[in-house]
Amino acid sequence: MAEQMDDTKEENEKAKKEDKLANERLDKLLKTQVLMDFSSEENKLDKIQKSLELKAEETKLLATLNLLQETYNFNLSYAIPYQNYI
Repeated sequence: MAEQMDDTKEENEKAKKEDKLANERLDKLLKTQVLMDFSSEENKLDKIQKSLELKAEETKLLATLNLLQETYNFNLSYAIPYQNYI
């Protein structure tokens, strides 16, 4: 009877250790999945940010181009009347 109780106790201890290891593996898997999900979301946000930065740069370049065109046209409008006198 005592031997059977010792065997049962050992089996219980072994089962507890196996459960603990299984839980640790599950925790690691869950943490890995969370990190992968986070990385995926972070990559999406990085792409959105880069897209917005490029759009802002494009807007600045277009504004500069428009300003240069207006300046060029303004200068031409003053130059054309004087060409008649040359």
